[in-house]
Amino acid sequence: MNAISGGGAQMSLIDVLFPGFSMASASAQQLLAGNLDSYTRLLCTLGMLVLFTRYAVRYVGELVRSHFTSTIHVSYYDEAYDMLVDWIAHQPFVRNAHSVIARVRSPQRTTIQSQEKKKPLTFSPWDGSFPFWYKGHLLILHCAVKDHREDIYISSIGLYPNILKQLVEECRGNYLNNIDKKITVFEYREGD
Repeated sequence: MNAISGGGAQMSLIDVLFPGFSMASASAQQLLAGNLDSYTRLLCTLGMLVLFTRYAVRYVGELVRSHFTSTIHVSYYDEAYDMLVDWIAHQPFVRNAHSVIARVRSPQRTTIQSQEKKKPLTFSPWDGSFPFWYKGHLLILHCAVKDHREDIYISSIGLYPNILKQLVEECRGNYLNNIDKKITVFEYREGD
């Protein structure tokens, strides 16, 4: 093991790569020898390591999200929301989602389908983050419940949102094909 000297103290290369490793290793050796004082030091070291890791992961995640991803937000009050929810309900990744919402209505909340006897049941991810692949790109669907409504946004790694725009255009095309020759009625419900 190489040692780096500076200012009277020597530091091993392993401590440079993994700060605190030598102290944790020495504590573990003393614990195995039966010295309980080192046990306390080891627990404190492990606690600090867990705490540091927790904040480091959160910081790196925020750094990646803010500087290395593109995001497209879809307003609940816009028809684009219906387009996206309809598309999502028909995707394979919905089957593996750990949290879903069931909707008893037409795929579009503003369309009346008078010829159907039963309203279709649709499922879509709810209140969480859900990764999925789209045209070879890893995208993440984020669904959050705010003020009794769903806030949806999709993010991708990369600074150019072209793949997200392609996805929304595909959702729009599918939606327009689904509502072709149907009557759209807007109704007032719960302040919306």
